[in-house]
Amino acid sequence: MKLNTIPTTAPVFGPALIAYWEKIHQEGDNKPMAIEGAKFRHSWAGWCARKIEYSMREHEGEQFNPEPIAPADRWRMEMGTIVHDYWQAAILHVFPEAKIEEKLSLKFDELTTAGHADCIIDTVAYGRVMIELKSRNGFGYKMDIGNKGSEPEGPASTAIRQGALNAQAANCEHLVILHLSLEAVGPAMLPAPHKGQKYSPLRMSAEWWYTREEIDEIANHERLRISAVAKAVENQVRAPRSTPDIPSGSRIT
Repeated sequence: MKLNTIPTTAPVFGPALIAYWEKIHQEGDNKPMAIEGAKFRHSWAGWCARKIEYSMREHEGEQFNPEPIAPADRWRMEMGTIVHDYWQAAILHVFPEAKIEEKLSLKFDELTTAGHADCIIDTVAYGRVMIELKSRNGFGYKMDIGNKGSEPEGPASTAIRQGALNAQAANCEHLVILHLSLEAVGPAMLPAPHKGQKYSPLRMSAEWWYTREEIDEIANHERLRISAVAKAVENQVRAPRSTPDIPSGSRIT
């Protein structure tokens, strides 16, 4: 007897978890700013300027009829939240003095921003350290660290910019972007000098460290972008479709 290998087009039990998440998040996707009066979330850092403008306007009460979150995107977001929660619990176990989800804010150009810190730790060796955690799918993580000897792509610009704003707001000496992979990388897939090492932590976690000088350079550049978008909102004009990663003057079409 040949058994069917094609999945059903009408699943019944798998979507139950998605439906549950949708129910508990009906009113939770548009959370209030961490700081009262803030107009920019640090998690928006590095976004397309037009997307930031829309988000600022939505925060002020305008409606842009955004598409509902797709089930697959809800899955990705919730899996990331689960990893965050477990990691933060582990950090508090290893570093009881760590500060988790501390509210942060920057004030410049008559603008207040707001963010939450994944983790802040005061250390003897490194001073105050801001840790920005991102969960990554298996393929993305392999590209981050360098897949089979390819050049590592490192963290996304958005993660670095968000982390830099948080680190500057908390007056940190170092910023660490921490990636946790949702899929363990095979030892043979690791870049040198970790290749073949079964017990290498790089199989599922990677860290990139940035100094205070780098933090300030990145954060100050993002602050200029935020100020420009805020002025566009104030003057009722469209912000350009541009990101920090494309050449100056270029636009996304």
